[in-house]
Amino acid sequence: MATGTVERIIVHGKSLEKNLEQLPADRAVLVYLPPGYDRDVNQHYPVIYLLHGASQTGHLLWTGSLANVREIADRVIATARPQRGFIVVMPDASSPYLGTLYSNSVAEGNWEDFVARDLVGFVDGHYRTVPDRRSRGIAGHSRGGYGAFRLAIKGAHIFSAVYALSPCCAEPEGDSRQLESARGIHTRDDVEAWRQRQPFGGPFSVLAQAVAWSPNPNRPPLYMDLPSEGSSSSGDVAARWWANSLVGLVNQDASALRKLRAIAFDVGDQDRGVSIQAIARLDAALTEAMIRHTFEQYSGTHVSRIPERLETKLLPFFLERLNTPASKPVSRGR
Repeated sequence: MATGTVERIIVHGKSLEKNLEQLPADRAVLVYLPPGYDRDVNQHYPVIYLLHGASQTGHLLWTGSLANVREIADRVIATARPQRGFIVVMPDASSPYLGTLYSNSVAEGNWEDFVARDLVGFVDGHYRTVPDRRSRGIAGHSRGGYGAFRLAIKGAHIFSAVYALSPCCAEPEGDSRQLESARGIHTRDDVEAWRQRQPFGGPFSVLAQAVAWSPNPNRPPLYMDLPSEGSSSSGDVAARWWANSLVGLVNQDASALRKLRAIAFDVGDQDRGVSIQAIARLDAALTEAMIRHTFEQYSGTHVSRIPERLETKLLPFFLERLNTPASKPVSRGR
């Protein structure tokens, strides 16, 4: 079986410059190139942007710890009839809170703009892509699933299809215990102590939502506001969190979703990493808004079947729906 390659590149994000968290604006990106990419120099390819979830290693989840995208993509391309290749772009969105929520924030940078503008522009300028929304899809797992859905809504003129694996934040996340833990964090040292003690869980989902959706430049050193004491569903901050949840975004801008060629998302029936009930309510919100979509609840946990889902669901989904040109399009890529 012919094999593709994975390149590691650095992309400068102008949209990430001057963020208050001082996260680097130069971000590592993995780029999967299909078999034959270097040989057939007249062939141009559709692109799938694949966003990672909460992790201390970011985009490296896609090199084997969660799923080996190169091996999976090679098999999907080898068995596709007709045989068609594609490019997969996997940016690093790591942060002190185990990754961003791919949202525009004065605190941690404009991640939404980085992916939709800086990264897409760089990839179209340096690789033989099909530089058209009909040949561009976006996907992700967990926080990355949220980011993919968000970018599909906000960037329906950039992307034409979305697939979200177990997306987080269909509704705001965080129980009273997590909120209490988050309110006890005041410094970077506090954040690091939590990460050493409990690498996942704890207050990190709450802190990630706060820095993304309720940043406050007047509250150093963490630059964020949390929902009001004693209630996670009242006050200005909570209202902003609801507005940024997937259900909230659907209710605000269903018209953007109608521009997409295809929408799909799923969740395992034993998933403890996200709220299954909230994702079911996302399905209901889309149905009520009469937006065509596919939702599947399958047997599995948050991570147990991700490689299989990539191979049998997500990548074939995009193969069927993204345009591959019969002739050479205009593109600057090598």
